[in-house]
Formats: sequence, C-alpha cells, structure tokens
Amino acid sequence: MTHSVFHFAIGMALGTSSLLPWILHRILKGRSANPLIITWLFLAYGLGAWAVVPNMLRQFGVGIFSTAQSWVNIFLLHSFLDSRQLGGALIGAACVIVCFSIQYGIILFAIYRRRVITSPSPTN
Repeated sequence: MTHSVFHFAIGMALGTSSLLPWILHRILKGRSANPLIITWLFLAYGLGAWAVVPNMLRQFGVGIFSTAQSWVNIFLLHSFLDSRQLGGALIGAACVIVCFSIQYGIILFAIYRRRVITSPSPTN
C-alpha cells in the first residue's frame, strides 16, 4: 500500500500545476493575480486532502475502503497507486516540499512584481 503522504503529494502536485500557467501569465502581464492565487492554494490543498480520503476513512474503520476496489480511483487513482506498492513516504514528503516551495516562490514573485509595477518611478 502506498503511503498517505504520497497520495497527498500527488493531489498537491496536480493542484499546484493546474493553475500555474494562468497565474504566471497574470503576474507577468502586471495584472492582479490575488483571487487566482487564493483559488490555486485551495485547489492544491483540497486535491491533496481529496486523495487521502480513503486512507483516513480506512483508519476510522469504514469497511467500504478496506479493499482495493476500482471505484476508489475517483480519489486521484488511489487504488491504482496502492496496487503498485510504491511506498512513498520520502518521495511524497519531497514532492510536498517542492510544491510548497513553488507556491511560496510564486507568491513572493507576485508581491515583488506588484510592488515594482505600482511604485512610482524616482524623478530627478
């Protein structure tokens, strides 16, 4: 069975990569990306949590998730990844760190670009 951190990392990577081109486009064009960034963060962490739902319910003793059934793939290919015996605690943690770093870097870049664009130029 694949580790829960790996499942969370798959969801977070999918969410992080999904809106990244549009966010960068808005930032580079000088337009506000604040609502899109908020949506992006909710999407990334929401998909990460969605991918871990079967593991959480299995821990609470919900029997419907006790076996690897194909319908559980609606949780971002959960049973498919479990059948591959990937392990993934270390790989998942590394992926989460990379996704978090990308998100943090993009937010800092958006703040920097917004300040550069809106600050008045010095006049002599």
